[in-house]
Amino acid sequence: MIITKTPLRVSFVGGGSDIPQFYKRFNYGSVVSAAINSYVYVIVSKKNDFYERYRLNYSKTESVERIDLIKNEIIRECIKYTKIKDRLYIATIADVPSNTGLGSSSSFCVGLLNALYYYKKKRVSKKKLAEIAAKIEIKILRNPIGKQDHYAAAFGGFNHIKFYSNNKVKVQNLLSKHGDNLLHNSLLVWTTKFRSATKILKKQKKNLKINSSKMLEIRNLSEIFSKEFKKKKINLLKIGELIERNWELKKGLTNLTTNKAINEIHKYGLENNVLGSKLLGAGGGGFILFIVEKKKQKKIIKKFTKKGYRVYRFSLDNTGTTIKKII
Repeated sequence: MIITKTPLRVSFVGGGSDIPQFYKRFNYGSVVSAAINSYVYVIVSKKNDFYERYRLNYSKTESVERIDLIKNEIIRECIKYTKIKDRLYIATIADVPSNTGLGSSSSFCVGLLNALYYYKKKRVSKKKLAEIAAKIEIKILRNPIGKQDHYAAAFGGFNHIKFYSNNKVKVQNLLSKHGDNLLHNSLLVWTTKFRSATKILKKQKKNLKINSSKMLEIRNLSEIFSKEFKKKKINLLKIGELIERNWELKKGLTNLTTNKAINEIHKYGLENNVLGSKLLGAGGGGFILFIVEKKKQKKIIKKFTKKGYRVYRFSLDNTGTTIKKII
């Protein structure tokens, strides 16, 4: 039995420029994101010969004899890609539900590939895991997503990631001390809404031509953000302003990005000393990131809690996907 542990991520600025349709047209995409201490765990084990060929436990349970009957697309395509013929038991659990804007599907894909390759006794680099996971989700399954989540999940850390038109990817790890500092001055607020990103991302892709100026500014915000991290001391006010600007631009990409409930949470944060905020993921629900000075967090958490919202603190994961246990 093999167990992998793979982090989720928080995307600060640049999201959307990691979609192939953007960076192939505009030479490169650029994002800043951080892997966090919330994880997806994947278990892979060889099954005995007495029952079905594949037993799968995730939010649903599948028991099937043939690989083409597997309904979970990521599991099916990862098994196909790694060419494992054995009978398999695969299960997954996560610290946070899927469809909440933290990149859970990509973390699952990276973690599953890590486990399957280890099962085959084959060493695969973190870069290769990210590349294959992105290929499976974007090219094979044709999901309208970007690449940043796969690299955040595989590498861990606080990164400035660039995606070039020739398909090369550069991962630059930013200063960990600044990353830790920023995350200690950040909060996640749960909107209580789950959402599927597919419809929103398809519309965003369709609107790319008319939104090109917005997307170019979103990409450029990550360059400014990265420069801030190279200074001796992090400027929380400046970081908050960049994240706030990213959100204002993102809201204009489609009419599905935000809604009344999200706008109310965002407004409430700004009224209570938040330096900047943005919805994570494609939009419609999930988590909202707030930049809040640590000394003011207790008061703000109390206010949000009274309003019925759930607030989470989080910290940086520097390891990326790992093999945690072999039995």
